[in-house]
Amino acid sequence: MQKNTSEIEIFASKDSKTEIQVKLEIKETSGKEIYQLGYDEAIKQINLAKDVFGNSELFELEKDESFKSSLSTIYQTFEGKNLYPGIEEKAANLLYFITKNHSFTDGNKRIAAFLFLFFLERNKVKDA
Repeated sequence: MQKNTSEIEIFASKDSKTEIQVKLEIKETSGKEIYQLGYDEAIKQINLAKDVFGNSELFELEKDESFKSSLSTIYQTFEGKNLYPGIEEKAANLLYFITKNHSFTDGNKRIAAFLFLFFLERNKVKDA
């Protein structure tokens, strides 16, 4: 386990007069990813999952371009710094974005869970 520290500041307002600041500090992650999941590889893996597990004909049919956005967002930077620097952070947000964006006609949660585990395994995170 590497000492890879991330800090996230969240500002919320209970009302217009009170502001609450919460800091979430992630102290230990597995570090920087060694494998980046691209669109073509993700689609290949989704098709493989469909063939192996016998999902419906609607499984893996993209509704729009939001799946590409889900994949690219986990590699997003701001001022030269990764917004999601650790492997676990990228994996968790990949799961979240695929589920939230609802990019597919059928199988969004199954696809998100499958790619979450695939991403962790490819990045050699133990117990994935």
